[in-house]
Amino acid sequence: NPDYHSAYRFGFGWSMDECSSIGADYTRFDSETTSSVEIDPTRHALRSLVIHPSTLSATGDFETGAGRYELNYQMADLNYRHTFACGERWSADCQLGVRYARLQQAVVTDFSYLGVQEVSTAVDFDGAGPKIGLLADRHGCGWGLMVYGRGEASFLVGDFTARYAQTDVTAAQILVETSWKSGRIVPILELELGAGWCSPGGRVRLTGGYLVSGWYNVVKTADFVDAVQKANFNHLGNVMTFDGLVGRAEIRF
Repeated sequence: NPDYHSAYRFGFGWSMDECSSIGADYTRFDSETTSSVEIDPTRHALRSLVIHPSTLSATGDFETGAGRYELNYQMADLNYRHTFACGERWSADCQLGVRYARLQQAVVTDFSYLGVQEVSTAVDFDGAGPKIGLLADRHGCGWGLMVYGRGEASFLVGDFTARYAQTDVTAAQILVETSWKSGRIVPILELELGAGWCSPGGRVRLTGGYLVSGWYNVVKTADFVDAVQKANFNHLGNVMTFDGLVGRAEIRF
């Protein structure tokens, strides 16, 4: 389970008139976590939960174990934004656009005693689709203080491709190798709330808030490994959630 890792987003926009603008942005998130264990085989038993049960080493005991898990995603957005309601100190915008996203998960585990058993998996998703959103902000009477909220929903059409391989490293032999592919729709729902400061004239804007992003109908690594072990790939789909603090700086001219 990865701990907190930072992500970044950058983009630009161009005002078509007083109420409409178009823009593009790019987001990237990279995370990695590792773990290892070593036991005294005369006193304890160490067994792998990711090895395929049909192999001879499925019930074997090991002395050491190590694993690495990587989770990354990239998103590119094209947006059209329009202010449909506003007042002296507030505004509400709607947003339409398209989004492309790539989600990657990878796991490698090694267990050893008299030999070494390695299990590696890769689960990737590529998809694109429409995106809609609502954005609103309200400014205070002085000091340039403001609060804001943003909600977005995108619906990505794409493919999940996954691979599982178990290798006897000592004998240089692949014991199990399975690949799987499925097309599906992945909805992504995002909600962000926060506050900030805007300079006189609105040229500089600094905001901070909290973002929750949910990816639905996603194939997780743990679910895929379980499907391989049971030889049952029906009903694969789960929710993957990202959340954390957000800081944003904007320059407008």
